[in-house]
Amino acid sequence: MLQPLAADARIAIVSPSGWGNLGDAAIIESLVAGIRRRLPKSEVIAFTLNAAGTTEQHGIPAHTLLGYSIPFYPMNMNGRAKEGEAQGPTAAPSAWQKTVSTLHAALQRAPLPGAVRDIVIAPARIAREAAHIRRSLRFLGGASAVVVAGGGQLDELFGGPWGHPWALLRYALLARATHAPFYVASVGTGTLASRSSRFLVRRALALARYRSFRDDRSRELVGAPGITGNDPTVPDLAYGVPVTAAPLPGRDRLVVGLSPMNFGLPAHWPRQDASRYRRHVTSFGKLAARLLEEGQEVVIFTTDGDSLAVQHTVEAIGELPQAARARLRVSPTPTLAELFPVLSGVDLVVAARLHGVLLAHVAHRPVLAVSHERKVATLMEEMGQSHFCMTIDEFDGERGYDRLQELAGRRRELSGEIARAVEQRRQRVFAQYDALFGPVPA
Repeated sequence: MLQPLAADARIAIVSPSGWGNLGDAAIIESLVAGIRRRLPKSEVIAFTLNAAGTTEQHGIPAHTLLGYSIPFYPMNMNGRAKEGEAQGPTAAPSAWQKTVSTLHAALQRAPLPGAVRDIVIAPARIAREAAHIRRSLRFLGGASAVVVAGGGQLDELFGGPWGHPWALLRYALLARATHAPFYVASVGTGTLASRSSRFLVRRALALARYRSFRDDRSRELVGAPGITGNDPTVPDLAYGVPVTAAPLPGRDRLVVGLSPMNFGLPAHWPRQDASRYRRHVTSFGKLAARLLEEGQEVVIFTTDGDSLAVQHTVEAIGELPQAARARLRVSPTPTLAELFPVLSGVDLVVAARLHGVLLAHVAHRPVLAVSHERKVATLMEEMGQSHFCMTIDEFDGERGYDRLQELAGRRRELSGEIARAVEQRRQRVFAQYDALFGPVPA
């Protein structure tokens, strides 16, 4: 039984977010709304990769997760929120901190082999991290709980062991140091290939007073049944995002939303695979071209920083008659407030990212999922939609079109099934919020 929190509790959220991933944004929106509905006088703060971005998007004070940046796990150490908005108390760096930061940056740019650079850079990184931990403790002071806010946080793919695996243990230890309970809510497991990452993640989980996983396989992949064996599965927190789905449009012409991603794109993805990436965007482009040639409308959007994938998909469409080209739109969706109107305006979605699929389901839109990782296939299986899930390697313009035609023919039936499944998951997320933060006041 969890100890009840005071009405004016100070609750800290931990999330590798802030750079524009709309899945992470939906999770934070869901969690913040869930807390404030149950504890209206509470204060919510956050530790994220980009504190200024978090404050600007969610209106909560924020602080950076770690004291250093590493490839594919960047910190915005110098950003500030817009004037007049809440922001984290990131104090101006001292002369010593500036010197360490300058040295660290110079070493990162030095033409050294990776292993040598890591050894040379370690003292500067440790010094920066030690100073940042002291600032983090001050920001965390008085917290009533520290909450790891869902998403695929049990993962080393972006940043390795000293990216998020270390961040999780760091905040578990900071929570203990400040006598705040440490909660891990609806997390997913991605890549934990290294022994170091598994150790860090398992130690963090062992320090949690409450844990839940977003699917059974995520709990199994941690490989620590003695710690997590009895932990519940509670769906992704993004199911609780406070939005109202619009009914499917009633019209003859289909509007199809396409959402490709930067999977494998060199310099933009940790595991580079230029040929798979090119095949991915070419397949989306060929599907778009066929839909446009048949008189349908196509809207291309993204739920993360996949602007290059959008650009390359448009290029892959090739030459079209002017009338067909006029039915193609690229819709920028940098925020949830801009994403959901796009989803409301389409009949069907073809999406590659996990939360591109999930948020389309939240909007009650049938989805053809292009699965680049286990988590996407797991989501579609749990939603009873496995037939409309293709791996990234089997998906191409022709096979995607055939499956999409089947989806279109059943879109109203499937939309109803999805709506019911989403509501069930939403209620399970709300029940978890009740357990963590107390019931909604009468």
